[in-house]
Amino acid sequence: MSEIKSEIKAVLIAVSVSLIVGLLAVASHFGVLSLAEAVQIAITALLSSLFSSFFTSWFQTRREKMRVYSAIHAMIVKINTKIPRERALRLTVGEWMRDPSINFDFYSILALVKQHSDKFSKEDLEMCFKIEKEILEKGSFFVGQEEQTWFDKLDAEYDRLKKWAV
Repeated sequence: MSEIKSEIKAVLIAVSVSLIVGLLAVASHFGVLSLAEAVQIAITALLSSLFSSFFTSWFQTRREKMRVYSAIHAMIVKINTKIPRERALRLTVGEWMRDPSINFDFYSILALVKQHSDKFSKEDLEMCFKIEKEILEKGSFFVGQEEQTWFDKLDAEYDRLKKWAV
């Protein structure tokens, strides 16, 4: 879907620039504008179109990331209510998260992560799949230092995105 939108944007930019260049050529031909003025306006129009397209895409990507990370943040808050982060970071062994509602939340998060896998690092995806495997095999997942550090990293990204939310 986003590929189609990108192609449509590219076509619209090309058509807009072609239209502007054509109009400027006509204006230049009839002496309304000098050739230098026409070229300057055409370049300005092209740059404006490119910047507009770039920033629209950039903000859309940030909104999508914010939606994904908001859901992750909500799950982390629930996990840290059951197993406080300070305790998870102190534990050398860790403990099992045995709350079925959090497992359900995790599957929702996992679906989002798989859908937006391009927005996550390889390590993030590996940790997600590790937790998924634990839930499938044991009906719960382990929360220790490694997992809590990962949750903290995801939450830090959420905080960073929240500062720039549009």
